[in-house]
Amino acid sequence: MGSAINKNQATYKTLYSVIKDCNMVIGNMDDTESDLARTLLGTAWSIRSICYYNLMQRYCEPYQPETAKETLGLPLVDDFDMEAKPARANLKETAEFIEEGFRKALSYNVSNEDFIFTSSVTKAYFARFFFWTQNWSNAITYAKEVLEKYPMLEADDM
Repeated sequence: MGSAINKNQATYKTLYSVIKDCNMVIGNMDDTESDLARTLLGTAWSIRSICYYNLMQRYCEPYQPETAKETLGLPLVDDFDMEAKPARANLKETAEFIEEGFRKALSYNVSNEDFIFTSSVTKAYFARFFFWTQNWSNAITYAKEVLEKYPMLEADDM
């Protein structure tokens, strides 16, 4: 049981380490217009948003829209600063931060599958995020977009 407790702490640390790396890419790219730069930026925004979504889902109380302003969220880090010690935001601010990151990732329209975090992958996570935050209409919208591109197989087809 003790090793499971250590994994929980390691996951938290690992996700924030990935967020730090994404913030370094987002904040320090000199070239922001080339295809490669746009792909890298879109990928970084997507990965950062997915990390925050996983942190929120794992370490925060379940999202309730009516109490989100009073519920503790996550420390939100949006730039690379080794000495910053951000306070925890509330859960509503955390959700808005994550949503903004997903929207920014989608604005780059990453299509190069070598980078794995394409627009379709981002939309799938965005749908999960909206499901988690009980934003049903947006969850349906993004899930439908993904399912139109990647339809589910029938059991007989497997």
